[in-house]
Amino acid sequence: MRNPSLLSLRYFFAAALMVFVLVAGSAGLRHLWEGGDNTAHPDIDHREVCAVVSSLMGACVDADYERAFLMNVSGTRNHLSVADYEQTMRQRFNRIVVARRIDFGAVAIEKDSAFVEVYLVGHHHDLHLALFLLAREADGWKIDSIRIEPLPDLTLRHPIT
Repeated sequence: MRNPSLLSLRYFFAAALMVFVLVAGSAGLRHLWEGGDNTAHPDIDHREVCAVVSSLMGACVDADYERAFLMNVSGTRNHLSVADYEQTMRQRFNRIVVARRIDFGAVAIEKDSAFVEVYLVGHHHDLHLALFLLAREADGWKIDSIRIEPLPDLTLRHPIT
């Protein structure tokens, strides 16, 4: 009989590999489809987009939803009030606020869009994957959308240090 923790770890790596292949494959297909050069911003550092995601998460943890609201694309800011945004973040994206630890995963940047994976570790050692899509606006990188998915059968068995 196989060790269940190794089997769970195998599924985790298979899921992470699948997400990476999908992101890399879609970027490659888009490049081929557009027939253009995807080096419009060769000086972009992955740390720049990760800092935006980290700042948004920090603002949510600090319950500073007005600051978090300003980190979103103009379409979101025009569509929602700060109070509506706060309610949405508290209800749909509460995993960000209650995460005990975060780890950045894959980061993909192409022209004026970026994709960032963030692994959220909860208090009960449960794991979720947060997928952030960012867009470059005139005043810098902004959060365009967030999606949080549980990683089933993946629970850390040892406490986080």
